[in-house]
Amino acid sequence: MQIPTGKFFRETELPRQKSFNGVLFPAVLSPTTNTNITAFKEAIRAKKPWLESLLKRSGVILFRGFPVSSPSDFNDVVEAFGFLEAQYVGGRAPRTKVAPDFPSKLFFFCEEEPGKGGETPVVLSNIIYEKMKEKKPELVVKLEEHGVKYTTIAGDEDHPSDIAGRGWKSIYMTDDKQVAEESNLTGPVNGDNKIFDQATCVELGNGEVVPNDAMEDCLRFLEEECVAIPWKKGDVYAC
Repeated sequence: MQIPTGKFFRETELPRQKSFNGVLFPAVLSPTTNTNITAFKEAIRAKKPWLESLLKRSGVILFRGFPVSSPSDFNDVVEAFGFLEAQYVGGRAPRTKVAPDFPSKLFFFCEEEPGKGGETPVVLSNIIYEKMKEKKPELVVKLEEHGVKYTTIAGDEDHPSDIAGRGWKSIYMTDDKQVAEESNLTGPVNGDNKIFDQATCVELGNGEVVPNDAMEDCLRFLEEECVAIPWKKGDVYAC
């Protein structure tokens, strides 16, 4: 099914989308006609208020069928939105650049689609929040009061082939251990104090251990509510 949304974009439905309160997650946009990267960038700038409104309402937008064929094209698309860029500090995976504060937006791009698997699951953290609040209300109160604590153990050097990925020097972009140990990432939680997409921690901010049954509930909710749409070449996710 295709829903007209203007001269350039149309809203498309895919089999793996979910619907929350009548809103499709994620929103999927495709071009109404054959286009080029320049026209795509111009349309983003012209429709930015509408796109931001759709992103806020749906949580994620998948742009599919647009002529984004290279990292350079992807960079141009991201820049067309005009969001403040952030650097990559504090992450374990061997990527380049994030920030000392959580970014307000994330973009993903598929340059080469996998033959099988390789999906990037997405989930609405406010949905997980509501489910956990109903199932474990006392824990949610503690989480909101104390936050969560993540402990990172890293060596000095990077190991790109290892699941751990990066050493502490790359993670925190410093050679000073004291600076790395004092680094603290803070940021908004889904706009209104609702975050559970990273609640696979084992410790609250006050040092209290999260019960195993609560962890199992949270992981089950994440599995149930996530959406994993197979990538296609040129896909761009805005989150």
